[in-house]
Amino acid sequence: MKKTILTPIIVLIGALIFNLLFWHEKQGLNVFLFDIFIIAALWLMDKEPFSTPSVKWTVAGTLSAAMLIVWHNSLLVKYIHVFSFASMVGLMQERELRFIGFAIMQYIFNLFETPIAAFRVLKTLPLLRGQKNAAKHLNSAWMTIFILPIFYLIYYTANAKFAELSNQFWHNIFQFLSFDININRILFVIFGFFIVGAAFWQQKWVDFAGKDASYPETLVRMEIQESDLSLYRNALNLIIALNILLFINNLIDVQYVWFADVSGKTALQLKEYVHEGTYILIFGIVLAISVILWLFKNSLNFLENTPKTRHILRGVTTVWLIQNAVLAVSVGIRNAQYINFYGLAYKRIGVFVFLALTLYGLWLLFMKIKQKRTFFFFMRRGAYAIYAVLLATCFVNWDVFITRYNIQIPSKSGAIDVRFLVEDVSSKNLYLLFENVEQLAPKMTMKPFPENDYSRQTEMQFSNDAERLTFLKNILQYKKTVFEEEQKNLSWLSWNHADDVNKAFFKYQ
Repeated sequence: MKKTILTPIIVLIGALIFNLLFWHEKQGLNVFLFDIFIIAALWLMDKEPFSTPSVKWTVAGTLSAAMLIVWHNSLLVKYIHVFSFASMVGLMQERELRFIGFAIMQYIFNLFETPIAAFRVLKTLPLLRGQKNAAKHLNSAWMTIFILPIFYLIYYTANAKFAELSNQFWHNIFQFLSFDININRILFVIFGFFIVGAAFWQQKWVDFAGKDASYPETLVRMEIQESDLSLYRNALNLIIALNILLFINNLIDVQYVWFADVSGKTALQLKEYVHEGTYILIFGIVLAISVILWLFKNSLNFLENTPKTRHILRGVTTVWLIQNAVLAVSVGIRNAQYINFYGLAYKRIGVFVFLALTLYGLWLLFMKIKQKRTFFFFMRRGAYAIYAVLLATCFVNWDVFITRYNIQIPSKSGAIDVRFLVEDVSSKNLYLLFENVEQLAPKMTMKPFPENDYSRQTEMQFSNDAERLTFLKNILQYKKTVFEEEQKNLSWLSWNHADDVNKAFFKYQ
């Protein structure tokens, strides 16, 4: 009874707090304060889930992501925080869940439960409790009342003309009624109501806990059929052939990639060598993992114990997994060579993160085959690995790290992609760019433009270094102006260390 009464009150308070914390603010300290409120409220409602290991880890992960938003405010950590928050709520509501993907889906479905739960609360209010006709009409209109605003918000956000006409309409209506109201603020409150409501009102349409429990992690022994022996022979021939093909490819990579001198390649040749080759090889590794998952989904896992087959298939598959790991190392070396010549960038770092997850995935496949595990085992362990690795990457301020690396560690090309540092990297690197403007100017390879008009980017044609330096200073001044204009409209709720470093630098410059 206590929980039933408290829930709508907490949701309403939470929606108002969401509005106060985030209206016309950027993510910063407000994210951490909002998380503290939600976690404290969930603990007040039910303390038992907090004893579950998975809940403890996701609570720690969510709070860590929130603190990292306060620290360096990167776009990556903001995305990870959203997924961590959804996972935390889903696992609190369904403690039996093992797959983090189901926890996220639980929270998403809760978003649709929120208006229905709110309607149930409205029906219990004293104003409507004894009014049969009013309750009857409300009951027949609840879908319109709660779903219509969702689509209104979608069209309002997506269509600028619709938003303009809508604002005029509501302005005229409320002006006629002698008071004005901010429709954007109302929509923002409704948005916050959904975000908070999904954390406390649990949907019951889809039984994710039941689905999770229905998937075993260990394969059940199956009776061997004659068709299985035919499949085994086909699978064995395929894996042996693939091993030979991959062995040849790896030998070539060891000779021409691992110990190759790529200094003679042009920029275009090296770009094609890395980009095209890397993406194709990554696709090959993913395809290899898919093939093994398909082959070892049922009876092939038990054929190894028969007199005809022994351990041959598992052995050649293990060799293929090892060879795919070697292939992943080759991709990493290609990527490192590109970084050595042209510096760091987001995608180049992303390749290393992906390869780390790939190596773990290959090890998981080995364990799946060795221990006769299911696809669900692979997905559950893999999902937690992705969550942990991505969260770990958030502890680095990549905008500052990339900028400092590209400035301090000279590339073999002798140039610095200043356009990338100015336009693609966020304003967190502003102070570094201003500190090193005289070092950057002589090494510019492309002209940056404040308008982000990439079609206008051309090779630099400056008559002297002074002209080049003046051009870069003007571009940086524009980026600084944009940053300062953004900061004028923010309060202490948007505070984060990365912005504070820039403001302190310009204050004492």
